Amino acid sequence: MTDTNDPIRDDLELIEEAPASSPQTPQAQKVDYLALIFSRLTMGMNCPMFNPRSDPMYFRIFFGGLLMFIGTLIPFDGDWAHRGYLTFSGSIWMIIALGVMWSMWGAVSSGALRMKWILYAFFPFVWGLWHLFMTPPDFGSVDLKTWGDVFGLLSSQENFPKFGNALQSFGPGKLLVFFGALMVEFQFIVGLFGGVKKSKEIKANRSAQRRR
Repeated sequence: MTDTNDPIRDDLELIEEAPASSPQTPQAQKVDYLALIFSRLTMGMNCPMFNPRSDPMYFRIFFGGLLMFIGTLIPFDGDWAHRGYLTFSGSIWMIIALGVMWSMWGAVSSGALRMKWILYAFFPFVWGLWHLFMTPPDFGSVDLKTWGDVFGLLSSQENFPKFGNALQSFGPGKLLVFFGALMVEFQFIVGLFGGVKKSKEIKANRSAQRRR
């Protein structure tokens, strides 16, 4: 007689009845392998435009480039159909603004500063100075001929709408491009002087340590 309650035989029968696991296809293995490589490469990377160890000057210059870029998207005169990027000069300033933001994005991520686009921002800065002070501005009013007349409107609260209309007639895009380029160049010059001062301090500390 055979024993039908043999536990070993029951286990063998369960193993034989269990379906064999289907091996993964080469394509599935490749996808998992690429995902593993991607997760390995991106492990510990900083978020875009966020690096607490980078110089704050990079963020300020990036903001200046952003102001220039927004300025090219809005009118350069009193007609709201005349967007800045539709003009030849405005399209050049847009390219320079994008270059400034791109170089600062890389500087924040890698710490390597490329000064080419920062130097190019000097041209829209001079262009803005020329339109602000060297040419007669158009404020859309006969009574407003100089910037002194425009800022004089701020003395009375009733003249605030006239002040806004004067800036709108002059062209808000030109103002943003000018102030953005001014911020880029100013932060760059301040950073240069700060770097020179820091290098002198490092040299002085090294010489003091050698004397000891």
